[in-house]
Amino acid sequence: SSDINIQDTAAITISSEVNARSNGNVTIYTTSGNISIGADVMSTAAAALNAGDGAGTVALDTDSGSLTDSGGTVKAGAGGTIDLDASVSIGASSPGNIETSGAAEVDATAGTNVYINHTGNMDVGTVSGGLAAGNTVSLTSTGTMTTSAGQDITGRNVVLTLAADKLLTVDAATSITATDSVNLISDEMELNSTAGDIISV
Repeated sequence: SSDINIQDTAAITISSEVNARSNGNVTIYTTSGNISIGADVMSTAAAALNAGDGAGTVALDTDSGSLTDSGGTVKAGAGGTIDLDASVSIGASSPGNIETSGAAEVDATAGTNVYINHTGNMDVGTVSGGLAAGNTVSLTSTGTMTTSAGQDITGRNVVLTLAADKLLTVDAATSITATDSVNLISDEMELNSTAGDIISV
């Protein structure tokens, strides 16, 4: 694999494609400031081109700032992971959602809001937003949305939105927990539950 590691102590602006081919991993990290996603960031399976279908981990992390959308998309394929972390916010309400795509699991942890718009079927891992008044975790998918066993979604307000005629599947070992509200917006739903794993407000 061909791994890419970018580290800084100030704000980072991604203005050209970042592509780890041969199922490589991408890590973009700063100790302070925002990470602005202005070009695609991806793992690609092949040793050439830019399909964004790799099984690597694509991680964007700021210790003191937000992940902001400036026109780029974070991409990875089956077996891969998209890992988004910010001390403040991940994206903003439309049109500021962070754009993701591919069959990778999407994990996100933010101190305040999480706004992610996924193109294609979305595999949701652990997603956590802030619990202060007004904070929102909003996940939107153009395809199906499936949660992962043993991984939970938490926030002050949680909103899961799917395109028309797409299936939302909540795994029996997933809890969706919000302080104020949970909104599941989908034409088709399969909501499973085992002891201790619930949808609650």
